[in-house]
Amino acid sequence: MTDLEQILCHRHPMIFLDDVIEADHDQLVARVRIRDGLPFFETDRGVPAWVGLEYMAQAIAALAGKRARDAGKPIPLGLIIGCRRYDCTTSTFGPDHELQISVTELAAEEYGFGSFDCDIEDCCRDPAANRDPGGPDRNILPRARLSLVGGARPAAALPAARPDRSSSPARASGRHLT
Repeated sequence: MTDLEQILCHRHPMIFLDDVIEADHDQLVARVRIRDGLPFFETDRGVPAWVGLEYMAQAIAALAGKRARDAGKPIPLGLIIGCRRYDCTTSTFGPDHELQISVTELAAEEYGFGSFDCDIEDCCRDPAANRDPGGPDRNILPRARLSLVGGARPAAALPAARPDRSSSPARASGRHLT
């Protein structure tokens, strides 16, 4: 079992994942069991499906944190800057269901920007109930592509702060850019 506090900037109770099942350099699989005590848990309903976006983001953060830890570097701070097509086949993740969150890095830039494919599979539901007709025989609930900055590669440095524009030639001449 992975000590998530060793690879995430989050601390309990804001760590939503239970464990990392497997990881390599470009992908990670995590899991969470939907239960009372989780943030956003509602008795008899479970967790709203929109929380799946945070499960995906924390799995990406765990991948970045594991890379950093393995390289002897500090855990990077990351930020979601975009999400394309958070497609979900359910409105809630039911109580006592175990979810498997898979993230795969598609691209990484030198400044820490990265793009990831993510999906969540419900390990407790009958796969025939909501099978993706064009996809593999898996029980995928939400699927998304996330863009992040700060956690794509542990050695990446964020761009330097913008220079002070008050001393720019345009400001000194009285011309202002709009």
